[in-house]
Order: sequence, then structure tokens, then C-alpha cells
Amino acid sequence: MLLFAGCSDQDASGTDGQTSESFEFGQPAKSQESDRVIEIEASDDFRFDPEAVDVKKGEVITFTVNNVGEVPHEFTLGPADVQDEHAEEMAEMGDMEMDGDPNAISIGAGETNSLTWEFTEAGSLLFGCHIPGHYEAGMVGDVDVAAD
Repeated sequence: MLLFAGCSDQDASGTDGQTSESFEFGQPAKSQESDRVIEIEASDDFRFDPEAVDVKKGEVITFTVNNVGEVPHEFTLGPADVQDEHAEEMAEMGDMEMDGDPNAISIGAGETNSLTWEFTEAGSLLFGCHIPGHYEAGMVGDVDVAAD
């Protein structure tokens, strides 16, 4: 079993309260800035529930991910190229700890973790689990970011 320290309950902001990194599709935000919470369940049948969510450009969303299974999972937010890059990172790491990507969280068996994100661009994104084999087995979902 792999343990991923350094990815515990986070709002992905820097220690000075400012976001530490931004992406083309948005940036980490503080949980206090959240417009709403979207609850997602991660299970050992390699699925997220719900499998798709709708948000609006400019919205700050806290994703609260509950792992109802007995194996660790993760939640990585981003378009296909970001998912591919993260999958490569995870494959290279082996049993090393996750490096704390601001758009990804780990969720231990039976645990809940949150990621707060500000969506700055309209478009389609994905969320996925890149524990080896999970994404390939279908542990991926869609985020539709509406223009308004």
C-alpha cells in the first residue's frame, strides 16, 4: 500500500494566504473563498460519483472527496495534457511520496480530503485518479466550465 504524505487536507494556497501557482484553467483558492462545495465519492470500483460536474467561469469550488473504499485514491484536476503529465509523474515516483501538486490531493482509505479551485477559463476539464491502474480502469470524471 502506498501512503502519500504532503497531500493532506489543503486549500492549495501559499503560507502568506496568496495562491502559490496558477494554471491556464484556473488557480488554487482558499476554502473560505468557496462559492459552493461539490461532494465526490471515490470507490474501489475505480469510479467517481458523480462522474460529471458543472461549474461556471469565475466560480470558486471546494471539491470534497470521500474515499469510501479500502485502497488509497487521488483527485487531480486539469485538462487531458495535465492528466497525462501527472500520470507520468506518478509512474516515475513509484512508492515515493506525492510532491504536493496544487491541483491534486490524495485521499487515504476511508478518509475525506478537499481541494478548492477558482475556475478562470470556460471549457472542459477532467478529474482523475492516477494511482497506478486506476485512471486506466475508468477512474476519471468531467468538469464542464460554462462561460457564465
